[in-house]
Amino acid sequence: MKLPHAASLAATFVALSLSLQALDPPPSAAAETPQTRPNIVVIMTDDQDVDSLPVMRHLLSYPEGSWVRFPNSFVNLSVCGPSRATLLTGQYPHHNGVTGNDGKRLNTTNILPVWLDNAGYYTGLVGKYLNNASVSPRHPIPGMDYYNGMEKKRRDVDAYSNAAVNFINNSTDPFFLFLSYKGPHKTAHPPARYRDADAYLPEFRPNVNELDLSDKPAYWRKMKLLSPAQLRMWQQERLNSQRELLGIDDGILQVINALKAKGILDNTLIIFTADNGFTWGSHRKVNKLCPYEECSNVPLFIRFPGQQGNRVDTNVVSNVDLAATIADYAGVNPGIPQDGQSLIPLLEDPGTEWPNEVLLQRHLNSYYGIRTQDWKYIEYTTGERELYDLNADPYEMQSVHGQAPYQAIQSNLASKLAGLRARSSIYGMARTANGEPIVGVTITAGANHRAVTDEWGLYVLNNVPAGTYTLTAAKSGYVFSTRAPISLPPSVVGQDFTGTRVGYSLSGRITLDGQPLAGVTVSDGNGHTAVTNDAGNYDMVNLPPGAYTVTPSLAGYAFSPASRSVTITNADVVNANFSATLLTYTISGTITLDGQPLAGVTVSDGNGHTAVTNDAGNYDMVNLLPGAYTVTPSLAGYAFTPSSRSVSLTNADVGDVDFSATLLTYTISGTITLDGQPLAGVTVSDGNGHTAVTNDAGYYELVNLLPGDYTLTPTLEGYSFDPASATVTIVNAGVIQDFSAI
Repeated sequence: MKLPHAASLAATFVALSLSLQALDPPPSAAAETPQTRPNIVVIMTDDQDVDSLPVMRHLLSYPEGSWVRFPNSFVNLSVCGPSRATLLTGQYPHHNGVTGNDGKRLNTTNILPVWLDNAGYYTGLVGKYLNNASVSPRHPIPGMDYYNGMEKKRRDVDAYSNAAVNFINNSTDPFFLFLSYKGPHKTAHPPARYRDADAYLPEFRPNVNELDLSDKPAYWRKMKLLSPAQLRMWQQERLNSQRELLGIDDGILQVINALKAKGILDNTLIIFTADNGFTWGSHRKVNKLCPYEECSNVPLFIRFPGQQGNRVDTNVVSNVDLAATIADYAGVNPGIPQDGQSLIPLLEDPGTEWPNEVLLQRHLNSYYGIRTQDWKYIEYTTGERELYDLNADPYEMQSVHGQAPYQAIQSNLASKLAGLRARSSIYGMARTANGEPIVGVTITAGANHRAVTDEWGLYVLNNVPAGTYTLTAAKSGYVFSTRAPISLPPSVVGQDFTGTRVGYSLSGRITLDGQPLAGVTVSDGNGHTAVTNDAGNYDMVNLPPGAYTVTPSLAGYAFSPASRSVTITNADVVNANFSATLLTYTISGTITLDGQPLAGVTVSDGNGHTAVTNDAGNYDMVNLLPGAYTVTPSLAGYAFTPSSRSVSLTNADVGDVDFSATLLTYTISGTITLDGQPLAGVTVSDGNGHTAVTNDAGYYELVNLLPGDYTLTPTLEGYSFDPASATVTIVNAGVIQDFSAI
């Protein structure tokens, strides 16, 4: 988790005084400024192979959690000076110039401590710096505010740890601490409490004292077998090395506890690694500086604040990635081209695509090599080659170079190796004229190379092939300065852009009862609109400076406030928020019969709502949402004009949805027969005062009857009828009722 970049970068290096003794660092001059930027602690051991790790019981317990372990971590050149120079520069040895243990070759005016110091970090080194580099009060380490070389206690690991804790306790600024133990480099010096400890001792690897070196290059085939006495001697040295690591492991825990006690552990990136491995007799060698796993594979543990739990990342990474990682985390622009890539994307998302290729090299008995997840391929300047299938042969005991089944693999790795050696990158930043970072600027180089600036305005284009490129910068609402074309290789830095804001955004959120409301149209009074998304957010972009009246609208809703007046000058406007209230409406009207009110009419809206007219003939359907409705009246015995009405509710009540009623009358009719023949003259009454007489066809008809119940009774002197009477009901249609005379 990266924290906001709080300070601009200074361009001028300022040489600072340092202490050569184990003095407590003084408080920083910026102590009164609240710390917002993250701290960084790098802990490095000297000559530690990965097989030694089980002895580090504290580290392997992942103290305080949030650790990522990289078991496939490698150094490019497996010896002290070049490895440390790569850490400090982010460059391969053949680029930074330190190809052996001669630190004087390094241009120390443009290294990681300088970048951090210029960005406001309080920087310190406890322990080993660079082999054969001259450090004195007259020749301080550039960018390093505090230096304790541990000259008087060079092999006292506890003294290193205590000095580091003192640095942490006395630092008030965001700080960078490089804790660089001299141990467990031979001859090991365990702390007194561990000198006789029964420490974990790794077993010999199968390739120790390898018998057949015929697959190895000529210079390696000269290695002699180690005698049993030599092996015993080195095993004793290795045991002492493990005991010294117990003390270093204690120191790691001390540092973590100090950070925790100060309340800054979760604002501190911690990196633990080693400068190189050690062979301990593998392939007959007891040393480092080789292309094999024992020399180049090193521990790498990173405590990344925000990481949930602990995990193992099997991607292939190397020490050349660490400077870029630290610069990225701190929001610092590297002052020189980086051969490595920041590990921050991997730390944030283990699914991040990663190249999984590491460059290996040496400049005495010279070689260049490539290590991937499954293969290792080495090219020597003598023309000799090595190729190892690391899945089938993890101890590299049988090179398969030049063999027909592996020809395609060897050719592919050779091509990748050439690409690694020639890889170029482009670095720069996008900022405003006053130095503020511009996030989200798309930087392009040609048609196929693109990067986007991060929260500090930084960008890097990696793996750009040789050629000439014109860089462009683009972000909506900005215009950017232009740059002259550049040619690659080599890599280039300082390809910066200055952006001028020409359009701003106006954004906010609209909620209903605390929940996001989507679909609200927001206008600015000047012709610009935006619609809220599912999260209730809206964003009007590319607005020029000026005054705006922001108004939300959605049918069926009222908003508080109804509108907002905002002024854009030279910054985006955010949090122009509104609260919505759901509106309901009424449909009303009057129903009359011959101009007089008609009560008891049921009115429905087609959506499940009803109302009944009162004595004044009025009805009201209330609490209706905006929408379309079909209003229909009904009452038995009546027809209505119109029979229904279509009504739309938007943002107001609808009245005068009126209807006229017509009273409906019906007929009761039938036939009366005697022995199947029509019987005339029969009087039929309905019990309500209405009568009719059958005609010659035996037919009768009672007319103009209202809906209701009727009891029909036929009468004729001298006759009886079946049925004697019949009860019928008129609803909304005539009724037929026949009788038989007896």
